[in-house]
Formats: sequence, structure tokens, C-alpha cells
Amino acid sequence: MAKEAPFRHKDGSNCWHEDCKTDERKALAEARKAQEEADRQARALEKARERTEKAAQREKDKAERDAERARVKARRDGLRNLIKVEKEGVKLLQAIKKEQDDAEKARNKALEASRIAAEKLNNPTEEGARQKHGFKNEVRIKEKYGLQKYTDVKSNDYTSTYDAVAPNGKPVSIKTEGLGSNIELGDYFRNANANEDFYMVVSFWQGEKDNIVEEYKLLVPAEEWTKNFDRSFDNKIRTLISEASNDESYDEEWKRRRLALNEEYGADQFIRLRPKRDHKKQKRMQAAISYQDFVKFAEKHETKDFEKWDKNEPVL
Repeated sequence: MAKEAPFRHKDGSNCWHEDCKTDERKALAEARKAQEEADRQARALEKARERTEKAAQREKDKAERDAERARVKARRDGLRNLIKVEKEGVKLLQAIKKEQDDAEKARNKALEASRIAAEKLNNPTEEGARQKHGFKNEVRIKEKYGLQKYTDVKSNDYTSTYDAVAPNGKPVSIKTEGLGSNIELGDYFRNANANEDFYMVVSFWQGEKDNIVEEYKLLVPAEEWTKNFDRSFDNKIRTLISEASNDESYDEEWKRRRLALNEEYGADQFIRLRPKRDHKKQKRMQAAISYQDFVKFAEKHETKDFEKWDKNEPVL
């Protein structure tokens, strides 16, 4: 049997005393225990470190999520604000458009009132297109240029096709208006359906109705003339006239419907609509041209033909 190894003291000497061996075992046990405690504390520290790191990561993740939510909310709020601003902008544009439309309606209403006033001034009766001073001027022009009676003309019929015939056989339309006034053309559909070239003589008076201060003589090509009429409104015009009543009770409805048609047709058209109605039998659509538009049109179509037919000195 092998002999048990001696216990070695710190000074290097060997010892076989039992007490010394016991002390050695205790010391080893305590050392192991201390090592285990140190390992346990190390593990605890490691776990604490891991928990701290996890907690820090959670806080970091939470902070990033909060930041992202804040960015999303900011973008959403910004979009909401943008949409709000856009809506407010649209409302503002609509308000401006309404103001412009109202201003345009007011302008058209004023123009209509001005036209009616001028019409009453120039044509105080329903037969205004053939009133005394107009007929007198018509006679003067016929005599001056040797114009003949148009075959279907009746002396007091304001719906006659033309007023006279020129020496070369072309029909002649004669108009007499106050300076600056609209030129009343007569029946809308008769003018719109013109199928032959014709002359137009328009005299403008100022102050006294016999004081002719401007006179235009035009040769009007029928093809060009009829292009000025918007035929897409034919049915609406016919409906307005056919459904109208001459009874006084229809006055307000007539006013509403003719103003609505004029507004839809447009106040800036070359050919203007002039609905006519009285409390007897008259129900028709006349046409007119503004003074400014007529002058521009006349510059393109004035003719020298009347000079060779002139039987006396020119009036102007």
C-alpha cells in the first residue's frame, strides 16, 4: 500500500500531522467556495449586464418607434394642413369666380338695360323699324340712288325681306339708327337664311333725326353673313317664341326666359338676340348688331357701287 503524501507547509517543509492535513482540506474547501462565490457573482454581473443591455436596447427601440410615429404624425398632420390649405384655396377661387360671374351678370344686365333704354329712345312704338323718320330716310335713299321697290315689300310691314332693289338687281336693306345705337336687323331667321348677296345702307342720325352724320353702304356676301348666326340655338329660339303667351300674366315668365336665353347665347356675339312680344299678337325673334361690331364689319364690306347710281350730291 502506498504511503500517504506528507502535508507541505508554506516554508516548504513536509509534515505528517493529521491537524495540518485537516487545515489544508479546510483551506481548499474555502478556496473552492470562494471561487464558486466569485463565479456566482460573475454570472450575476453578466446577467445584470445583459439585462441592462436589453433594457437599453428596448429603450432605444422604443425611442426609434416613438420618433418614427412622430415623423408619421408630422407627415400626416402636414398632409392634413396641406389639404386644408388646398380646400381653403379652392373655396377662395370659387368665391372669386362667383364674384366675377356676378360682376359679368351685372354688366350684362346693365348692357341690357342700356339697350332697352336706347331702343325705347329710338323706337318708341312697336313699329319702330318703320317709324316716320326711318321711313323718310328710306325714301331719300331710294330716290337718291334710283332704287326700285322690292317685290314682296309692304310699306308698313316690319318683317319685309328687303326694302328695295338696286339698279343691278341685288336686294337692298336700309336701316336708320341713332349714332352709337345697335343696328336692328329685323327677323332673326330671315337674316340667318339669307341666300343671296345683298346691299346694306345704314344711316346714323345725331341730335335731330333728320341730321344724318354717318352713312355706310355695304355689299354683304350671303355666305359670310349667315355664318354669323349660331344655328345651334334655332330650336331654343323657336321654343321660346312658340311657348310664349301674349297675355299680361306671362310678362314675368317672358322676362325670365328671354334673359336666360340671352345669357346662354352670350352678350358678346356678333349677332345679338332681340326677343319681341306684345299684348296683342306679336311674338318673334329679331336680330341686332352693336354699333362697334357693325363699324368693323363695314370697314371690310363697304362698296363704291352707290356712287355710280347717285342722282344728286351726296348728303354727307
